[in-house]
Amino acid sequence: MRGHRLERYPFPIAHTAQAYEHAEGAERLQRLGVLAETIAATLGVLALGWCRTHEVRPGGVRNWEERLAKGGIALGIWDGALRATAKEMAEIRDDPLTTALLKAITGALPALSEYMPVRNRYAHGGWPQERDDQAIDEDRLHGGISLLLDALAPLQEIDLARVRQTRADPRHGPATEVEQLSGLPPFRTRNLRLATELEPGTMLAHHGVRSVIDLTPYAAWLRCHCGRDEPFYLHQRKKGRDLYFSFGTGHELARRGDVVKRAHEVPVALGMTAPSATAARATLGWRASWADLAPRSARLLARLVDTALATAAAAIGWAIAGALGAPGWGTAAATALPALLYEPIATYGGLSPGKHLLRIEPISIWTSTALGRADLLRRAIFAAPQVLLPPLAIYNLAWLLWDPARQCWHDRRTHSIVIDRRTRSGHKG
Repeated sequence: MRGHRLERYPFPIAHTAQAYEHAEGAERLQRLGVLAETIAATLGVLALGWCRTHEVRPGGVRNWEERLAKGGIALGIWDGALRATAKEMAEIRDDPLTTALLKAITGALPALSEYMPVRNRYAHGGWPQERDDQAIDEDRLHGGISLLLDALAPLQEIDLARVRQTRADPRHGPATEVEQLSGLPPFRTRNLRLATELEPGTMLAHHGVRSVIDLTPYAAWLRCHCGRDEPFYLHQRKKGRDLYFSFGTGHELARRGDVVKRAHEVPVALGMTAPSATAARATLGWRASWADLAPRSARLLARLVDTALATAAAAIGWAIAGALGAPGWGTAAATALPALLYEPIATYGGLSPGKHLLRIEPISIWTSTALGRADLLRRAIFAAPQVLLPPLAIYNLAWLLWDPARQCWHDRRTHSIVIDRRTRSGHKG
C-alpha cells in the first residue's frame, strides 16, 4: 500500500496490507478482499468495546449479539454495528478516543458500503478466473481500499495494545505493562496506570492513559496452532464455545473458558455466506484456509514426478511391444495405454506417488474432507489425457498459476482443491 505509513496503523490492518504487498498473481486480489474484511472487523471490535465500556447497547450491537449464535458475523452485521455505534458516539464530547474512532468509522462506512456488493459477488463464486479480469478487479478494488485507508487516518491516534503483566506499585497503584500493537513487529512496550487490573493477554485500545476500552471478548491475542501469535476476532458462538478467526493466518480457534483449541470445523471465510445456497456456502470453506492450500511449486513438482513415472511406464510398454515384434498399431497401444492408465491406477489406492512425495492431498470443496475412491478415480480420468497431449498439459498447469484457488482444469471439473497435508489434523509435519 504505497503512500500509506503502515507503521501507524493497528497491527491487524498493517499486517494484512503488507501481506497484499508481498502477494503475487491471483492472490493479490484475494488479499485485498481480506484487507477490507480486516478493516471492518477491527473497527467493529473497537465499536463493540466502546459500547461495552460506555454501557450502551444500540440496535446494531444487539443484532450483532444475536447473529453471533445464529450462524456467525458477516460484513453486513459489522456495518450495522458500526452505524448504530456512530450515532451513540455523536452524543459524547471531550473524549479523544471517542472522537478519533467516530471520525474513522464515519469516514470508512461509505467505502465499506461500496465494497459490499463486490464481496457478495465473490461470496457467491464470482471470483474472476482469467488473468486480465483479475488485474481489472484488482485495480478497481485497490483504489477503493486506498481511499478506505485514507479514511482511517484518525485511527492512528488510537493505540491497540495487549497486556503483558501488571506490577504492584504501593505508591502509585498497579502499573500495567502493555505491548503496543501498532505497525509491524517488533512492538514496543510501555506502562499504563489503569483504573482496573486486566489479565495478561487482554487486548485493549487507548488514547493516552485516560481513555481506555477493553476489547474482551471481541478480540483476543492467541497462539495459533500454526505456531504464530495473532489477534483473533470473535465471529461465532456455537455449542458453548467462542469461535475466533484470524485474518493473518485464515485459521480458527475454539475457546471455552481458559481452554483454547483448534476448531475442527472449517469456518466460512470472512462471513462470505450465500444465504440461500448450501452448496455455495460450502465452497467458501477453503477461502478461510487459504494458508493451507498446497504451494504451486509443490503441485508442479508432484506433476513432474507423476509425468516421469507415466513416461517410464509408456517406455516399458514400447520396449515390450518392440521385443515381441508387434505391428505399428500394437506398439502405439502398448505405449499409450500405460501412460493413460498410470493416473487412475496410481490414485486408486489413495494418492499418486508424486502427491505422496510432496505431501499434498486433494479434498472436496463441498465438505473439506479427503476425496473418496470414486472421486479420486474420476479426477484421475480427467487428468490422464494430458500425458499424451503436451499442449493440454501446459495449459492445465498454466491455469494453476493464476487461479485464486490454485486449481487445475481437472480440479475444477471434480470440485476439488489441493492442500498441504501437514495443515490437516491427524497429519504430522
